[in-house]
Amino acid sequence: MRIVFLFRTSRFKSIAPKANPVNEMIGGEELASWLAASLRDAGFAAVDPWAEDHGWDFTISHENNTYLIVSSRDLDETAETGGTPEYLLQVELHRSFLDRLLGRRQSNRETDPVVAAVRSILAQQHDFEIVDEMTV
Repeated sequence: MRIVFLFRTSRFKSIAPKANPVNEMIGGEELASWLAASLRDAGFAAVDPWAEDHGWDFTISHENNTYLIVSSRDLDETAETGGTPEYLLQVELHRSFLDRLLGRRQSNRETDPVVAAVRSILAQQHDFEIVDEMTV
């Protein structure tokens, strides 16, 4: 189960700050780097982001669990957002195949400490407009 945050902000550049070797039209590296640093400041063990075809990923460890964080922004996007870029941020608890098969170790959107930390960090930013939060 993934928790997805959709939000708008003009804080980050609308171009990729460095070339994404996988997909040059996917942004989100600045967001991923900023969030990884913010989570480290909050006491989570976060690694540096890397490029994927869907965005920029990084992992964090917390209480013997590993989470994948994905940030992305379609640099080709022309959606009507009032000129403010939209970003997607996904948080997913890593679960083994057996855990998924048996329905074990599911993260709860309301009580998961990593989801709560990400939500809190985003909500504290005065220049972020959280549009939606959903479970997929």
